[in-house]
Amino acid sequence: MLASKWAAGDCTRSYSPSKLAYFTRQIVFIRPGTFVIFDRVCSKDAKFKKTWLLQAMNAPTRSDEHLVVTNGKGRLFVQTLLPQDPAVKLVTGPDLYRYDGRSYPPDRETGPAPQCRVEISPAQQRATDYFLHILTATDANTSSIEEAMIEAQDPDIKLAIGNVRIIFTKAQVGGKIEISSHQKRFTNRIESSSLFLP
Repeated sequence: MLASKWAAGDCTRSYSPSKLAYFTRQIVFIRPGTFVIFDRVCSKDAKFKKTWLLQAMNAPTRSDEHLVVTNGKGRLFVQTLLPQDPAVKLVTGPDLYRYDGRSYPPDRETGPAPQCRVEISPAQQRATDYFLHILTATDANTSSIEEAMIEAQDPDIKLAIGNVRIIFTKAQVGGKIEISSHQKRFTNRIESSSLFLP
């Protein structure tokens, strides 16, 4: 049975080399519907603002410390574990297609469009920031999910979700996952891999 799957990507070249030193993303999928997204972002100047974005079909509501997006028969729970004490902004209405003082409206109709842009930024800017989000997709009748917790942050980030333990190395792409005593290391190269349980 396929219990989880993961991938890593280097997104550095998607941004200006005068502003960004590196940006890597690791995504871990855990059955039946949880995605763990870990971003390492290092800017050339600590004053450059970093923002994690999520386009939501409807404006989220809050459930404890988390955001909940409901759309039709589905629901998405968004847990932000890093940055700690983030600045969260929900952008809707006429400001939805505005950013940094400029307007970017769609130039053609492509079907149902998001109604909210979720922006999550560190409260204090640093040259290097880490973003850790847990996205859990459920049916719309689900009222709560398994809470994710950070168990340690130094030297690496240790995360627990139920019987799943994940370690992300901070210095480079890598780490490991453990599910019910089955353990496997993440690659330290940009590729995808899987963990199968008997």
